[in-house]
Amino acid sequence: MPIQLSPTVEIFFGSAWKINEDGKYMSGGSAFHSEGNPNNGTFRAAEDGVTKDTGILYAILHTFRTMNTYTPILAHISSNSVVRNLTVSLPKNEDTNWLHHDDAQPYQAIVAPLRQRAAPTLLQSWSTKTPNSGRMTASNTAKEALTHPSIPDVDLSIDKCFMIQGLRLATGSQRSFYKALVCHYTSVKYKPKMKTKINIALVQSAITELRGSTPMENEIWRSIRVRDIPRSIKNDTGMYSVSGNLSIQYDLVGMAVPTYRGHKPNL
Repeated sequence: MPIQLSPTVEIFFGSAWKINEDGKYMSGGSAFHSEGNPNNGTFRAAEDGVTKDTGILYAILHTFRTMNTYTPILAHISSNSVVRNLTVSLPKNEDTNWLHHDDAQPYQAIVAPLRQRAAPTLLQSWSTKTPNSGRMTASNTAKEALTHPSIPDVDLSIDKCFMIQGLRLATGSQRSFYKALVCHYTSVKYKPKMKTKINIALVQSAITELRGSTPMENEIWRSIRVRDIPRSIKNDTGMYSVSGNLSIQYDLVGMAVPTYRGHKPNL
């Protein structure tokens, strides 16, 4: 017996965004079905790496996951770039593993439920033919998401059966492969060696005794990036340059010995 498809459902996806005091984006998105429909939703993204489209991507992802796969969908989406990335540019984006998109993870999470849908799914950008009432409601709801006190979290996990990883060799270039490797290794959190932790702690302790304040770990790493100290000295003698011409060197028993180049600074 053939499967009976439900009537086509029209959904309006709106977006809004603003820049916080720290200079980072806050993005809001909405999914509007009809007045009083329990499937209407608002979403907000304010974490690191957010773009103008992150909020609407969250709304699309949540909707496609919750809708019946046998229900045809006509999605009116306010962002032209989102429609393009999920349709005509989708093969290229997947070949490059979404490498050039800051919203790679939401996009990949959306594609997975799209592939599982059994009913037709049409994505189209807003135009003059888009019903004005749906556009206005979706847009206003997305703006409200930026200040709404409680917004549900969005799960960005992907079913392993629908996960595509890596770059296609036939379409990659030396530049794209290098960028992919950098992105991979910077996203993986490696545990520092115990010896490194000990050396950092020794430096922090010595600087605290000298100037009364403890430097952050990233400040210590930046301080050794000076041409005055050869690489052999950094690797062999344990010398660290901190705060201009002050250096901290450790003897064989791990005792901090402050040394100075030129005049002694005021600490």
